Formats: sequence, structure tokens, C-alpha cells
Amino acid sequence: MAQGRAEELPLLLPALTYAATAPFLGPGVAGRVARAARADDGPAATAPCAPSQP
Repeated sequence: MAQGRAEELPLLLPALTYAATAPFLGPGVAGRVARAARADDGPAATAPCAPSQP
């Protein structure tokens, strides 16, 4: 926000979702939830520690 990059915030949604849910859901479920949290079909970051889809 302070750097004027607010338009990039939606790209962080998957990583932030993973970080917030992994302690409660476990890494596998949190990874699936994080991938589903993408706001659109554009590129998005996923937490590097999220397990890949089976």
C-alpha cells in the first residue's frame, strides 16, 4: 500500500489464505483451499510450502 502497489494485493490471496488456514486444516487441505482462493484465472502466487495437487 505504502509503495503504491495496491493492485498487486489480490495476487497474494492464495499465499495469505494458506498461511492463515494451514495451522488449522493441515498443509494438504490448506493448499487446496489456497489454490481455490484465486480471484481470477490470472497468475497468482501460492505459498511455496503448499503441497502440490495429487
